[in-house]
Amino acid sequence: MSIQDRARLIAQFIEADEETRRLILDQAAGVDAITPLGPRLVDELAGLRLPAAA
Repeated sequence: MSIQDRARLIAQFIEADEETRRLILDQAAGVDAITPLGPRLVDELAGLRLPAAA
């Protein structure tokens, strides 16, 4: 996954509702399983301080 793809996914995660955030986390877990090097995307998403989804 490119840096631009990661940035887009993080931006979508920030704007998403709770259900969509869960789906994005599932997708991130799949990405992490394929690319074990570098920071884990799941950890990056979990570390975001987000307002409650609408």
